[in-house]
Amino acid sequence: MLISKTIAADPHWRVVTATDSLVRAIPRQLEEALPSIGSSRDVTPSAWLTLHFWIDNRPKPRLGVFWRATAVNNREARNRILKSLLETGGTGFEYTGTKDA
Repeated sequence: MLISKTIAADPHWRVVTATDSLVRAIPRQLEEALPSIGSSRDVTPSAWLTLHFWIDNRPKPRLGVFWRATAVNNREARNRILKSLLETGGTGFEYTGTKDA
């Protein structure tokens, strides 16, 4: 997949997982700064906040690009970090989900 190859070629990013329809990536600097609280079996514990490139070509081609926090073993730490990213100016993070998610 072209998205995966493009990300892999950039030394500042790392492809976390890739399938035919989903590429999960993380900036290396962010991965180094995040605490190791992720609990997904197939992902390193510090890669719990990733940029997703989702491709759906049925019946009409679509591309979704969004940040997603995956399963963690310390929700309080995750929430504190996400709140900080949302409230700190210049990060570009914006939450558009439900309040209790």
